Amino acid sequence: LYGPAEELLMEISRAAWECADPGVMFHDTINEWHTTPSLGEIVTTNVCGEVHQNSNTACNLASLRLTKFIDPDASDEMDWHTISHVADIMITAMDITCSFNEHPTAEIEKNTRNLRQLGIGFTDLGACLMRLGIAYDSHPGRRLAGKITSAMTRYAYWKSTELARNLGTFPMYMENRENVLGVIAKHMEAAQTNLLEGDRWVGVLLAAGEYGVRNSQISVIAPCGTISFMMGCDTTGCEPTYSLVTHKALASGGTMTLANESV
Repeated sequence: LYGPAEELLMEISRAAWECADPGVMFHDTINEWHTTPSLGEIVTTNVCGEVHQNSNTACNLASLRLTKFIDPDASDEMDWHTISHVADIMITAMDITCSFNEHPTAEIEKNTRNLRQLGIGFTDLGACLMRLGIAYDSHPGRRLAGKITSAMTRYAYWKSTELARNLGTFPMYMENRENVLGVIAKHMEAAQTNLLEGDRWVGVLLAAGEYGVRNSQISVIAPCGTISFMMGCDTTGCEPTYSLVTHKALASGGTMTLANESV
């Protein structure tokens, strides 16, 4: 049924599934979106697979609970103004930590200070779709997820240009300026291609061209397992929950009983 290439891909996929590995990394695609190649290619990810950056660096992550931003006055939309406001605050706070965080090695600390990577993201998307009555694995569901991701990243980059104007760019910006602007342009093109308000990216690109950016990386969609439970989320990813009550096994040997408030 399969040729050598198909057999190899099936073997890789099966192994990734059996050991719960993040999966296959497409080296060429990831490096096309690389903002700081002067420090080398991206050759791997963190253990959960969401951070794609230079080796020996660190990225501060923070996720917003999407169900808190559902607009009660709209049937299928989010409160974009509040998302923008919270992203503004979070990027400011996260950037501050880049100057004070301690790291396990001197190399990681030096690289992180030079790149100032951030990873604003979101969680509870599955419950958000459920509450809005949008089917999982549907075009409207994928469109909303894309719009949230694009908008949040756009808000975050806008704040990063404002921080750069007032406090300066990340130290390695000038040697990577062409790549940083190229990635922002890719975001704009992707938004325009998918009809996700791509014209709103134009201002971000122009501001970045004039002032630079404070952070070499700005957004990340992380698995958010533990923090989702701490934040009271009904889901940790894009999938809906499959029951009213679920039981989660803990590493310590106990269990958590979780009631689905969205249902």
